[in-house]
Amino acid sequence: MALGACALVAVTVAVVVAVHVLAPGTSYRSSIAQLSPDGDGDVVVTVAVTNDSAAAATPTCEVTVSSPAQLYTGTAAATAPRTLGPGQSATYDVLVPVGGGGSDRVDERDSSVACT
Repeated sequence: MALGACALVAVTVAVVVAVHVLAPGTSYRSSIAQLSPDGDGDVVVTVAVTNDSAAAATPTCEVTVSSPAQLYTGTAAATAPRTLGPGQSATYDVLVPVGGGGSDRVDERDSSVACT
């Protein structure tokens, strides 16, 4: 990914996280469905999320990836591509930049996702 594109993703993620407000009573169940290296510096993380609340909402999920010794790490956030009704689920991909070129060293066991 080009440096300009990384900066754009970082700014977009910051704006999404800064303006997203969780509706009262909204809760989500989320997990990492798949984690795949994308070159030396990025990981594509497939996130699975379910809306466990009684109201429709659009979750924003923060993904943190790490190698077992936490030598290589990365974090990114993304908003689901559509609103989820009560009990509805979706999967979508989040591109996570990994420092030090260690995208092939991060694993699902040492990584996490949290949605709000």
